[in-house]
Amino acid sequence: LSYVDGFDITRHWGNKSSYHSANDFDMTRHWGHLSPYHPADSFGIQDIGIPSNCEVSQVHILHRHGQRFPTTAFNDGGNTQRFAYKESARWWASGFFDNSDGGSSSTSYDLLVIPEDGTENNTLVAHDSCRNSDDDIIRCFEDTTQGVFTNNYLKTVLARLSNYLDPKFNLTIMDVYAMQTICPYEVAYQGSSDFCRLFTEQEWIDFDYALSLRFYGNRSFGNPTGRVHDIGYVQELLARLQNQYIYVGNISVNSTLDNNPTTFPLGQPFYLDMTHDNIMVGVLSALGLNYFKGSPTGLPYNITHAPNPPENF
Repeated sequence: LSYVDGFDITRHWGNKSSYHSANDFDMTRHWGHLSPYHPADSFGIQDIGIPSNCEVSQVHILHRHGQRFPTTAFNDGGNTQRFAYKESARWWASGFFDNSDGGSSSTSYDLLVIPEDGTENNTLVAHDSCRNSDDDIIRCFEDTTQGVFTNNYLKTVLARLSNYLDPKFNLTIMDVYAMQTICPYEVAYQGSSDFCRLFTEQEWIDFDYALSLRFYGNRSFGNPTGRVHDIGYVQELLARLQNQYIYVGNISVNSTLDNNPTTFPLGQPFYLDMTHDNIMVGVLSALGLNYFKGSPTGLPYNITHAPNPPENF
């Protein structure tokens, strides 16, 4: 469970950095994968419990950490956050087993740490197993849709902010988008950011949708290869449900790990896998959950603002 130290939800946008407006609009819910942890909204389905004559025999959780720091990418801060997954798993388990110090629960579970150095088959970092995942032809789906929409919704923002700068300063759309992106990163790191106050409620809704287009066009239904990336985890899920080892590795499955009772135990009542945000999107898509698919033509992107009502993705 994650939280951001220093948040004060009673403050309104003004001279001080704050994240709720006067009408209780919470911008932190519109930072996409950069948002701090929030409980998921209801799907509108009444909870009727477990059907009669049924019982829960196995639980599978695919999880990521709460709020995130930059990765090693050149446009993402040049930092690394691999430690976050191991630490998140350890602290999550400590909460689950009611051990507040974060370490004493380790005797209650086995934690398998799979390297992600770009050379191993790892279903929780499946892009390392697919050398073509960053190919320009594949990336063009996310780059095109997100780029078109970002240029559309930030045009007026660019003009507004340029009014405060020397005419010789060539502010660009990418500069403005970077300002929006800095906001959640600074909040995660230092608890506040003056960049957050530069944008309106609608512009934060649009920022959120731009990130949705990015993930939709990268690892989901908006890319013809999107669901293939993360089919490996689905294979492992099926193997656990069928109580079977995987002896032949394909796609991102590591058969060395998955046919070993120490590293791939079967018959467990509870499984927790900590991974990355894009992997989770790919797994949900590989499972064929059409709730997130959108219209037959995909998510609209050559528009001025995010759709209202919002898309399910």
